[in-house]
Amino acid sequence: MRIPRAFALSFFAIVLHVQVMCCSCKGPDKFVNSIGQHMMEVEVIDVQALDTSKYAYTITRLKVLRLLKGDYGLDTLYLLNDKGFECFHSLPHKEPGRRYIVTGDLLNEWNSFQYGAASEFTGKMLVLDLCLENYLIVEGEKVIGNITRNRVNGSKLKRKLFRVFMSKNAYGNWSARRRKSPKRERLMQKMAISKLERKLKRRELI
Repeated sequence: MRIPRAFALSFFAIVLHVQVMCCSCKGPDKFVNSIGQHMMEVEVIDVQALDTSKYAYTITRLKVLRLLKGDYGLDTLYLLNDKGFECFHSLPHKEPGRRYIVTGDLLNEWNSFQYGAASEFTGKMLVLDLCLENYLIVEGEKVIGNITRNRVNGSKLKRKLFRVFMSKNAYGNWSARRRKSPKRERLMQKMAISKLERKLKRRELI
């Protein structure tokens, strides 16, 4: 199904809103410290363009398998994909069937930007802050990610220096390459989903 053109205009508002809110990259580097208002286990359905232009933004359409936190009664979630220079990021792998646990806040501010986006997208768009550890990869009954520790970042000073001295475009591309690096995933924690949920409940995060 072609996404309405009116919605394509909204990405300008989304980009501006997210850049204002989360460009400092001083956020936590662990999943347990990055939890937003919603948390869901999701599965990739497909990737769709917002319009037919050459430079159109895309979204990853996700099937909601389980709601772990928040109020969301729908079976589909839309996640805005970056182009490498924004203050939000995409999921590292977007093949249909890939599963994740994602956390963040839904954008509900369409009216304030006066873009008149199609109502079917209102309150269904999630944006992943570039500076947070806001997703876990699901494989079978386990999750992979920087859950309670982060060995991937190595030196926090190096990451902060890159963010300060690199252009936004260069930093975004560097960050995107790191997210897809096999070495990065090898350094990540692996944990049973049931254990993760116990930890989150014990910390009163869900």
